Amino acid sequence: DLSGVILADAVARAGKAAASLRLESDGRDLGMLNIYSADDGKIEGAELTLLQELADDLAFGLQALRTAAGQRQANERYARQEASLTTLMRSYVSAPDDFTNIVREITEVVARTLDVAQVGVWRHDDRGTSTQCEDLFERPRTRHSAGEELTEEACPRFFQSIAESDVIAAFDAVADTRTSELRGMYLEPHGISSMMSVAIRSQGSTAGVLSCAHQGPRRRWMPDEQAYALAVANLLSAIIAQVDRQRLEQRLRQSQKLEAVGQLAGGVAHDFNNILTVVLGRTEEVADDRRLPPDLLEAIAEIAQNAQRATALTRQLLAFSRRQAMQVVDVDMNVVVGNVTRMLNRILGEDIVVVFQYSPRPALVRADPG
Repeated sequence: DLSGVILADAVARAGKAAASLRLESDGRDLGMLNIYSADDGKIEGAELTLLQELADDLAFGLQALRTAAGQRQANERYARQEASLTTLMRSYVSAPDDFTNIVREITEVVARTLDVAQVGVWRHDDRGTSTQCEDLFERPRTRHSAGEELTEEACPRFFQSIAESDVIAAFDAVADTRTSELRGMYLEPHGISSMMSVAIRSQGSTAGVLSCAHQGPRRRWMPDEQAYALAVANLLSAIIAQVDRQRLEQRLRQSQKLEAVGQLAGGVAHDFNNILTVVLGRTEEVADDRRLPPDLLEAIAEIAQNAQRATALTRQLLAFSRRQAMQVVDVDMNVVVGNVTRMLNRILGEDIVVVFQYSPRPALVRADPG
C-alpha cells in the first residue's frame, strides 16, 4: 500500500490533492505516475480520466523505448556474433592444421564477443572420465594458460549434465546443481559467478567442453548467446575431427613405412640366411677333421657359434617382416648373459674387468631365443 508514502510526499511538496496511477503495458508494471495539486479538492472525474490516458501513453512510450533498446542491444550482439564467427571460419580455412593457434584465437574472440572474463576449451580423454584444459583465456589479464584437469570422479553431475545437454547455462553457478560440484576446484578459485558450458561432440560422443565464465554480479545467458556458443562448439568439433583424422593418417603412413622396411629387411635376411647355411655347413665339415691342431679347431668352433648367432638375427628380421613365425620357448637368461660375457671380454680387452652375477637357479623366460 503506497497511499501513506504518496500522502507524505504530497505534504512535503505542499500539495493539497494527489493522484497515483500505475504505468502498465502488456500486464507488466513499469512504474508509477504521481500527480500533486495545490488546490483544494479531489482529483477525479474528467481530470482523472485525462491523467489515466496520460499514464497509458507514458507506459506505451516507456515500453517502446525499452523494446527498442532491447532490440538495438540484440542487434548489436547478433552483429558481433556473426562477425566473430566469420573471423573464426576464415582463420580455420587459412590454417586448418594449426590446432593450437586456432584454439587460442577462438578463446580470445569468444571472450570479446560475449564480454566474459574467461573462455576455455577442454578436451576429454579417450574414456571420457576426465577433461583437460587445452587453452584458458583470461580476458582481464590477457593471459593464456593450459593443463588444468577435471575428473568425472570429482564432479559426476557435471559430466553427466554435459553428456545429456548441449548447453548448460548456469545463472548461479555455485547454486546450480549441474555446476555446483565445481565450486571449490574451479568456480571460487577463479571468482566465477555465472557459467555457460557447451558440449563439443565428435562422432556421437562428448569430445570436450567450451566454457564461458562470468565474474561479478550473476548473469543470465541470453538465447542468442547460447546459440552463438553452440555454433563455436560445432566449429571446434570439426577442428577436433580433422586433428584426429590427421593423427590417424600419420599413424597409417608410419605403419606403411615400417611395413616397407620390414619387407626390405626380410629380403636381406633371406639372402643372408642362405649364406650362413653354407658357412655353418663348411664349419661342421672342418670341425670333424681331427688332424687339425686344437687352436684351429677352437677358432672354427667360434666361427660356428657366431654363425649361429647370425642365424638367430636373421630369424628376428624374418619375424619382423612377418615371413617367419615367432618360436617361443623357455630361455635361461643365465645362458644368454653368459654368451654376452664372452663377447664383451673379447671386445673390451684385458684392461677392463666386467663382473656378472648369475642366478643360482635357471632364470627362465618365455621368449624367442633369437
